[in-house]
Amino acid sequence: MGILDLTLPTIEANLALDEVLLQGTVASDPSRASGLLRFWEFPRHAVVLGINGRLEDEVHRSTCAALDISLARRGSGGGTVLIGPGCLCFSLILPLTHHPSLINVSLSYEWIMNHTAAALRSLTPSMAEETIQWRGSSDLAMGNFKVSGNAQKRSRQALLHHGTLLYDFDLTLLPKCLKEPERRPEYRGSREHVAFVRNLPIAADQLKHALAQAWLATDPYAPPPQEQVEEMVRQRHGRSDWLHRR
Repeated sequence: MGILDLTLPTIEANLALDEVLLQGTVASDPSRASGLLRFWEFPRHAVVLGINGRLEDEVHRSTCAALDISLARRGSGGGTVLIGPGCLCFSLILPLTHHPSLINVSLSYEWIMNHTAAALRSLTPSMAEETIQWRGSSDLAMGNFKVSGNAQKRSRQALLHHGTLLYDFDLTLLPKCLKEPERRPEYRGSREHVAFVRNLPIAADQLKHALAQAWLATDPYAPPPQEQVEEMVRQRHGRSDWLHRR
């Protein structure tokens, strides 16, 4: 599997890059048939909505504006998230032929989430009471606390699986920027953001190493031409009507 550790200068470009990678030749080019693992970590805070997220319902826009926090929308599903320093983002681009479970959405989540959880558990062997595991539909949790959110987008031949891993994130910003969601996984109960989310006690380099080992991602991967990413930003991620879509 290929590996790419690349953070682009804007939040829109980072989201566009993942979609360009998905739309590329991952599934058809034999040199890319095993897929790609990308890491990135945005150096400033940004709110990222899922494709069906609603700004007015999910984001404290006035606070974000006052704190100069960018707003963006990704092409995958899932809920609205706050990312930034201390939040490692990873993207898996996998051809659907990579594993039989990837053909089915539910089975693909089960396979990817359990595989990722096992990699993280290898870093915390002494924390049996707070085992890292897949919980809800798309969370990784450490015990009863969320440490990772995940979402997917699919093409005919491949899927893009987005994930976040909190390791040194300013959790106090969550209630300032994000409204409490209407839909909650059962294990969350009535807890608000700061009582539900926790940082992993693992450094970013360790997280990258564990995931790269788990996914056998060892082959350096050349990013697509900058022009392709810029075109995706122009077509979608940089457009106001994309951000404000309903």
